[in-house]
Amino acid sequence: MCQLEAAEVSAGMDVRASGLYSEQQEGEIRMYQLAVAVKEEGYIKRLADYVRSSPQGSEWRITGFTSTAALRQYMKGGYAVDMMLAAPDFMEEAFASCAPSVIKLALVRRLGELTGLNAGAEELLQYQPLPQLLRQIADRRLAGKARSSHGAAERNGTKIAAVYSAAGGIGKTVTALNMAHQAAVSGLHVFYLNLEPFDATPLLLGGAQEEGLSRLLYALKSQPDTAGDLMRKLRRQHPVLRADFLAGGSHPDERFAMTPEDTDRLLELLRSEGDYDLIIVDLDNVMHDCHRVIFEKSSSIVWLTTRDAIVRRKNEIALQYMERSWPDSRDQLMDAICWVQTRMLEGMLPEEELRDTHGMTVAGILPYIPEWKWMQPGQLLGSLPFQAAVVMLLDKLGLKGGEAIACGGRHTAAAGAG
Repeated sequence: MCQLEAAEVSAGMDVRASGLYSEQQEGEIRMYQLAVAVKEEGYIKRLADYVRSSPQGSEWRITGFTSTAALRQYMKGGYAVDMMLAAPDFMEEAFASCAPSVIKLALVRRLGELTGLNAGAEELLQYQPLPQLLRQIADRRLAGKARSSHGAAERNGTKIAAVYSAAGGIGKTVTALNMAHQAAVSGLHVFYLNLEPFDATPLLLGGAQEEGLSRLLYALKSQPDTAGDLMRKLRRQHPVLRADFLAGGSHPDERFAMTPEDTDRLLELLRSEGDYDLIIVDLDNVMHDCHRVIFEKSSSIVWLTTRDAIVRRKNEIALQYMERSWPDSRDQLMDAICWVQTRMLEGMLPEEELRDTHGMTVAGILPYIPEWKWMQPGQLLGSLPFQAAVVMLLDKLGLKGGEAIACGGRHTAAAGAG
């Protein structure tokens, strides 16, 4: 039987139902958990009543929320959600709380109304005939199953995602760490690899004196047969980040001396010996041949940009350099590039302008977090708006085992900084 369940809070309009947070009984068939977050209590009741009388009534359980406080309370309890339907006012809280594997749909008054940080979310009309709405929800559930099965069958070992920008100081490391964290909390085995010559992440992750990457690079050259055992010995898992990493990084001279062959051996070692689902590579902004190796092995190249003319010009020059220097890989790399605009204020970017100067559609938007101007260790992973945006980005890139949405496209780099 389909149940409407909602938490009761003093400031909300939610209705208490028996069995809230109840454990599933042993031997009971697991019901499909559909969460609905809208302000209108009557809407949730009508939807629940209709589902209860439908063929899905014996398979689906609807949990409704009319306040963000009730939603937050439920999600903090760690209870299962398979699909999240959220009105725009609830999207930030709802989507940030969900694992990338959860199907997330925006309930909108009109299609195409989402802008700013919410732009790009998959939309469903909130007000439409209930049989039609239920059919669309059921179709989306089946499509999610098909994509998940296809991804599991087609995935060839570990996925690699490179995070890059030609301009410094626009949040590349923050983005890479949050991607690693959100993928890890969703259940993936994740490795975060920082290849910047001036790596400051030991301030955030600890282990500044361990020189893990330096020792591993030396072993790969001098004693490659021992490198796998050494990697397993050197890797650490941060209790908050939840992903593995090599503590201490490397000396700048060693990083500058890395050859494409060194880079290839390092990535293949992590792939073959680490048993990882995903490797996030945090790259330096100066592009060289090691970048080519990483880009060619990456299913996604998350290329950060902003509205700043200088940043866009630097990215344009780097893109032209890549096209000119690596013509044999040009089409492959262009298809892998996913432009992500950072430091965005809510409502700052109208939907019709969601394009970078290079003629490629922006795949994601990451918000500006003012508190990070004075960032202290431990604050990086605590921003709810940023978490929500990263979860949406991981969904689009198919980094939870599903099917990626195409980001790149073959084109000629446009002139001008825009």
